[in-house]
Amino acid sequence: MNDYEQRIKTLEDKVKILEETLETLKNMQMSEQMEGYIQKRTKTLRMAELINSLSDQPELDLSKEQNAVSEIQAQKRSVDEQIASAINSSINYSEECATDIKYFEYEIENGMGDYERPLQELSEYIGKGIRITAYNGFDCKSIIIPKEIDGLPVTSIGENAFENATFNDIVMPDTIKAILCMAFDGCKNLTEIELPKELIYLGNWAFCGTGLHHVIIPDNVTVIEDCCFCYCEDLMSVTFGNNLLRIGKEAFNHTKVRTYIFPENVQTISYDAFCNGYMQIDVECVFLGKYTNVVDGSSGLYQNVKTIYCLPGSDAQKFARKWNIPIKPLSEFKAED
Repeated sequence: MNDYEQRIKTLEDKVKILEETLETLKNMQMSEQMEGYIQKRTKTLRMAELINSLSDQPELDLSKEQNAVSEIQAQKRSVDEQIASAINSSINYSEECATDIKYFEYEIENGMGDYERPLQELSEYIGKGIRITAYNGFDCKSIIIPKEIDGLPVTSIGENAFENATFNDIVMPDTIKAILCMAFDGCKNLTEIELPKELIYLGNWAFCGTGLHHVIIPDNVTVIEDCCFCYCEDLMSVTFGNNLLRIGKEAFNHTKVRTYIFPENVQTISYDAFCNGYMQIDVECVFLGKYTNVVDGSSGLYQNVKTIYCLPGSDAQKFARKWNIPIKPLSEFKAED
């Protein structure tokens, strides 16, 4: 059983309790209705008994009415016992978890990326997958995105799908290939996340302003778009996957990341991807490849880059010399434990 399935199983019991809680609410309404009925009939019976007591020859037969009230009272006791049992079984459970399809809005995968541009990474899934377009549940702590809907795999998270949602934890299936523009923008309570292993594309502002502390980019991700993790002011570290090709501008701007280790395959890094702006945090950049090109910007953008570690004759070395950034050979870099 993989980690996703284990987490699903762990939360299934919680979902069951929530379903029982909803049933309990229905029972409570039923109990209230029964109580109202009992009170009305009891008043009627008391009035009838009073009339009988004042008559020399009582003419009102109250036996049927008394039996009906007794039956309703017995039913109410049964309902009340169910309510008490349900409350008792959920007394230790306060966390809500949204797993049901009804909590999500979705559409058939159309292959479009940020700003309605065709996304090559999704082209083979057009008409063959599902895109989550919105979350319509109420405040909860955990969310699990289903692996499939209507018999099709969930292949992408659409623009603004979870924007400003208040959950703390989300589980995404490995079927997801792309997370698009502002999908989790403003999710302040999201401090940890495990990105899908088959993820290929991270869109513009996808995790902007979240509470993430550490990020591990899966090996299959090839593109991290502009501002993807910008303004994640609690972000302390990022680990890039080996197949990453491009990092957009301001992708990690205004974070607390102090060390960036760029894999050998990275081709292009936009000019201000690792500028920390007003955070005033010194960073060091480690370039493992010889031909990683950092797109030029202006000298002010690199004032917080104190050291670049690179190979001799590399594009990173040329870039550092152009902008007067201290250079050290790659062999001198010592990774922190």
